Amino acid sequence: MSDRGQDVCNMLPWKIKGNDESENSFTCINPDCTAPKTKVSFQAPEQFLESPVNCHNCGGKLGWKSHGGELYFLKSTVGSGMNGSVYKACKTTPNGFEEKYVVKFLRRRGGASIKECRRELTREVKSLQKAYEVGARVPRYIDCYFPTTEEEQNQYNNFFLVQEFIEGKNLTSLLQSRREKITEGNKVNNYFEEKELFQYLIDLLETLHLLKQQNILHRDIKPQNIIQRSIISDKQKEAGGNKNLYLVDFGSSKPLEPGIENERHTKDHPRTPLYAPPEILRDTDLEKLQLDRDRYQSLIGDFNSDISLRKHRWTRDIYSLGITIFDLLIEIPRTISYRYHPSHKEWSNWMSELREKIPNLYPILERMTRFYPDERYQTAMDALVEASAQAWYIYGDREGEDKSWLFKEKLLNDLSNEETQQTINVLPQKQQKFVRASQDEIERKKEEIKRQKIERYSKYKRPENK
Repeated sequence: MSDRGQDVCNMLPWKIKGNDESENSFTCINPDCTAPKTKVSFQAPEQFLESPVNCHNCGGKLGWKSHGGELYFLKSTVGSGMNGSVYKACKTTPNGFEEKYVVKFLRRRGGASIKECRRELTREVKSLQKAYEVGARVPRYIDCYFPTTEEEQNQYNNFFLVQEFIEGKNLTSLLQSRREKITEGNKVNNYFEEKELFQYLIDLLETLHLLKQQNILHRDIKPQNIIQRSIISDKQKEAGGNKNLYLVDFGSSKPLEPGIENERHTKDHPRTPLYAPPEILRDTDLEKLQLDRDRYQSLIGDFNSDISLRKHRWTRDIYSLGITIFDLLIEIPRTISYRYHPSHKEWSNWMSELREKIPNLYPILERMTRFYPDERYQTAMDALVEASAQAWYIYGDREGEDKSWLFKEKLLNDLSNEETQQTINVLPQKQQKFVRASQDEIERKKEEIKRQKIERYSKYKRPENK
C-alpha cells in the first residue's frame, strides 16, 4: 500500500448516515460524541483520499492504525463487558475494504497506568497465540496497538488488539433464538437435546485441555464467551459439524509459569459471579457485590487455604464450563445470587430439575460443579475421558457404528502422559472399553492407509503384459 493509502486515516470526508446500513459505514466510539444514540456511523464516498477521516460530529478519529501499520475501521458493535468493547471491523487494502476482523478495545480500569495496561494487553495476546498454535478453537491473533508513555495524555490512548472474526452466534444468542421458535405456552424446556449438549461439552473440554497444556486459565467461561461458528460449506460440514465452538475473550486469562505458584491468580480480575466457582468470591469486594456479610464470612472459612486453592486451580474453568452447559438447558434462575455453601437451597432445587432432563450427562456436570474444588474433576482430561466414554456408550457403541465419539491419537497420547499418569488399567470399566475401542480404531485406520499405499505402489510398479 502506498504512503498515501496508509495515511488514509487522515484523509477521509464523512457524512452522517443515521441507522442506514451501508458497505462503507463506520462507527465513532467517542463517548462524548453527539451523534444519535445508535451512533452507528458515517458514510464514506467512493473517492475518499482528499480530506481528514474524522467523525462528522465530534472530530474523533475513525481509523485505527495498529503497530503492524494496518488501518482498521469499526463497522458495528459485537459486545461490551468488563474487559472492554468489541467491534466487527474492516481493513483498508489497495482493492478496498476487507471485512473479517474483530477489534477489541481494552477497558482502562481504576486509573491504571500505561505500563499496567500494556501488561494486560500482552497477557491476552500471549494467551491467544499459545492457545491457537496448539490447535485450540480460539480466534487467531492478528495485531495490536498500545500507546507509549509519552502518549499517555493523548485523547486516543486506546489499547486494542485485532483478531480473526468468528462468524456465528454466541451460546446466549443461540439459546434466545431457539426459545423464540418454541410455541408460546409450550412447557417443553429442552432447547438443546442431551446428545447435542454432550457434543458441546466434549468440544469445549478438548479446548480446556489444550489450554492447560499451555498453562492458561481462561477465568471467564460463560455462554457469551462461546461462539458457535457458522458452517457455510460442505467441506466444513465434512470436517465435523460439532467441532465449531470457539472460546473467546481472553481478557481475564492467566498464563501460569510452570513451577511458579502465583497466589494472586484469582484476585483483582473481572469475572461473572454466577458462572464463577464459589471460592472466587473469597477475594471479591464485599461492598461492590453487596454480599451478605454473615454468609460471606462463612464462605471465607470454607476456603481459607491459599495452598489448597492453588493446588486445585485448574478446576475453576471446569466449574464454569459445567454451569454454562447447565444454563443452556434451564437458565439460571434470577432469584439465585451467589453460591455460599454446598446445600444452598435455591441451587439444589435448580440442580434437581436439571437431573430429570439429562440423566446421562447430569452426573458428569454435577461433578464438574461441586462446591469444593477437591471434589471436582481435577483436569479437563479427567472430565473429557468420562464424558466421551459415556457419549460413545450411549450414541456410538449401543446405537451402531458411530465412531465420531472415539478419541483421536493425540488425545490418547495425552491421556497416558497426564500428570496423574493414568493408564487403561486404573480407569473404570466403561472408560477402559472406550479407550480400547479408540486404540483399535486408530490401528484400523493406520492399516487401511498402509494397504492403500501398497495398492497404489503395486499398481504403479506392475509390469506391462508382453
